[in-house]
Amino acid sequence: FSNFPTTPVAAHNGFAIVATEDNTIINITLTANDAGGHTTGIPFPITLNKGQSYAVISASNLAANHLGGSSIQANKPISITIYDDSLFVGASWDLIGDQIVPEANTGSEFIIVRGALNYSSYPSQDIYYIWPTVNNTIINVDGVPVGTLNRGQYYEGSLSNSSSYITTSNPSYVLQLTGVGTEAAATSLPGIRSEEHTSE
Repeated sequence: FSNFPTTPVAAHNGFAIVATEDNTIINITLTANDAGGHTTGIPFPITLNKGQSYAVISASNLAANHLGGSSIQANKPISITIYDDSLFVGASWDLIGDQIVPEANTGSEFIIVRGALNYSSYPSQDIYYIWPTVNNTIINVDGVPVGTLNRGQYYEGSLSNSSSYITTSNPSYVLQLTGVGTEAAATSLPGIRSEEHTSE
């Protein structure tokens, strides 16, 4: 979804990073250009001290130019919150987002339960997005293979049943767009099994 044009400040997609320790060195690689002049695919470093934050804002409000799948690496623990401001779903503008977990805490098995999102393009359906953390990840939805994706790519699915069971051959993030009617919300889903692993 694109961000609905707002004035005087334009609504946008982005993420916010907060450092938990001094001298935290962070490297960011984007999947789309940002408003700060950083280019897709070219890593750039920042350094933050404890309590400091850094916002990365998409250069465009168009859905195709959003920052999903971008990579952030840090030498010390950080917090990352993703968001989309003034997401226009049917008849409402909403701010959606969630704090995401480190790759070491992503999962490969998920259950999605449908909410009450209901609008013309997706009547009585939620939408979900799967981002693998490893190349050549096979995505299965309810036992059916739906694609093989690389890191930074995503699969978009719609949930018309009351629930779906998703497995991925490698650890992945799953973001669910849900809500009530045209009032949208989003959540980063946890895997259904407790696991910790090392990313490649």
